[in-house]
Amino acid sequence: MNIIHIIYICINDLSKNIFDKSLPILFADDTSFILTSYDTSELRRKANKVFNTKNKWFYSNSLMLNYTKTYFLQFQAKANNGNHIHMLHINETTATVKSIKILGLTVDTILNWKNHIIDVKTR
Repeated sequence: MNIIHIIYICINDLSKNIFDKSLPILFADDTSFILTSYDTSELRRKANKVFNTKNKWFYSNSLMLNYTKTYFLQFQAKANNGNHIHMLHINETTATVKSIKILGLTVDTILNWKNHIIDVKTR
């Protein structure tokens, strides 16, 4: 007798758990959270709150976050070079990056299209 196991994971409630704290963007298996604040300490507080809520959701759904594929990108004015936020959970650190590719579009911390243009030219 063959037993067929069907596993169905629905992540639609992840965004509902974090919606009041950030703007979640879900596309296929990628999830991004947009947070805004003019104050760095307020942004840090919001980011930690979203990060903790997200981790609780993962834990309660018996899932594990892949920290090697988790990044933090902080948009800021060109003149502002300091006040970077670092995310730490248990013994894992989320990498803070200066640019990242999102759905084929390379964005950086100052929303300069230079990296994206270079990337497109090389292809």
